[in-house]
Amino acid sequence: MTRGYIVSAIDHRPRVLFIASGYPSAEEPNRSVFLHRSIRALSPRIAPTVVSLRAWFPGRALVKRREWEGIPVVTVCCPQLLGGKWSHLNAELLARLGRSFVKRSLRATDHIHSTEIYPVGFAASRWAALAAKPHTAHAIGSDVNLFLSHNLSKIRTGWWRTIGGVACNSKAILAQLAALVPELPSLRVIYRGVDSALFSPDGPEYGPQTGLPPVRFLYLGGFHSYDPRSPLFNLKGGATLLEAWGRIEESLAPCSLVITGPGTDPAPLEKWRASLRRPEAVRVLPPLAPEKVPALMRSSDVVVIPSLHEGLPNVANEAQACGRPVLGTDAGGIPESVVNGDTGLIVRRGDPQALAEGMQWCWTNQSNLAAMGKRRRDRMVREFSWERFSREMLALFTAIV
Repeated sequence: MTRGYIVSAIDHRPRVLFIASGYPSAEEPNRSVFLHRSIRALSPRIAPTVVSLRAWFPGRALVKRREWEGIPVVTVCCPQLLGGKWSHLNAELLARLGRSFVKRSLRATDHIHSTEIYPVGFAASRWAALAAKPHTAHAIGSDVNLFLSHNLSKIRTGWWRTIGGVACNSKAILAQLAALVPELPSLRVIYRGVDSALFSPDGPEYGPQTGLPPVRFLYLGGFHSYDPRSPLFNLKGGATLLEAWGRIEESLAPCSLVITGPGTDPAPLEKWRASLRRPEAVRVLPPLAPEKVPALMRSSDVVVIPSLHEGLPNVANEAQACGRPVLGTDAGGIPESVVNGDTGLIVRRGDPQALAEGMQWCWTNQSNLAAMGKRRRDRMVREFSWERFSREMLALFTAIV
C-alpha cells in the first residue's frame, strides 16, 4: 500500500486523474504525444486516467471513453467562445459546465493532476475543491508565458488555493510562475524525461535529407499561426527561421533545410520557398507520425529550435539523445538543456541575424559538432531520464497527500 492514498486490494498503485487540454487519438496521433509518453513512464507506479478537454461543436459527443496504448482516456467536450480574447471566459465555462461530465472520474481517483497550470489548472482547481481531492499541476511553457500571463488580471483571485504543488518544466518557467502567482506553494523543477531507447543515434534514417551532404538542418516546431496579429504568431520561431535562411542560403551551399511540425501549411511555405535562390535545398513536410521522428532526426546534422517562448521543449532533449546538436535560442529552459558551445549553440531569440550567424557557425564547425555527439547523448541519459522524472513526480504526489 502506498502511504497517504486509499488503494484497492487488487491494484496497489495510487489512482491519478490527469486533466489535459488534448491527448493522442487515431485522428490526431501527434496531439500531446509528449504528455502521453510521460504518463506511460509513470504508469508502473500509478494507475492513470486522462480527462482530455476539447471544445464542443455539433456532431461531437459531449463525453467519449476510449483507451490509447493502455491509458484510459475520457474525452470531455464543452462549449467555447471563438477568439483568443475570450480565453478567460472559456476557462470559466470549462470549470462550470465541465464538472458535470467529470464527476464519475473525480469520484474514482485519489489525486488530480493538471497537466497545464492554465486554463486546465483553473478548471481542475474548482473540481478538486468540490471533490475534496488533492491537486497538483504542471507548468510547461505557453500555459504560463502566454495564456496565464495574458489573462491573469481577468481571472478571479484565489483559484490556485487547491493546488498543493507544481512541477515546473524548467527553472525559467518556475521563476516566471513564481513572479505571476507568488502564493503558489511547493514549486519544483522536474524535467520531463526522454526515451533514450527510442531516441538514439543507432537506427535507420528517414526523410528527404537521407544521404545528403552536411549540414542538414531540421526544424520541427511548425507554425501555430500565419497571422502576425495573433499572439501565437512566431511562437516557435518559424518566421525567424525563414528570414534567417533567406539571408544566408547562398553562403550555406550545399546545406539543406527540412521544415515540419504542427500547423505546417504547405501553401504559404511553398510560396516562400519559390522565392529562394536555392529552393531545391528546402523541403516542407506535413506533420509526421510520432514513431518516424527519431529516424528523421538521425537524417539531420543540426536540429534548430528558434523559439520565442518556451518551457523546455522536449525536442531539444530528444535531438541530443539522438546525438544531434541543437541550435536554439535563449528562450525559457532551452539553455538548461543545451550547453552552449558544448552540446549545441544558443543565440538570441527573435533575431534573424543571430540565427543566421548560428547556422553559419554550424557550417564552419561541422566536424566539431559531430565530435560532441557522445557528450550530448550521455548527458541526456544521465540527467533527463524517465526514471528520474517518474521518481520526482511520485515524490511530489506523495508530498501533497
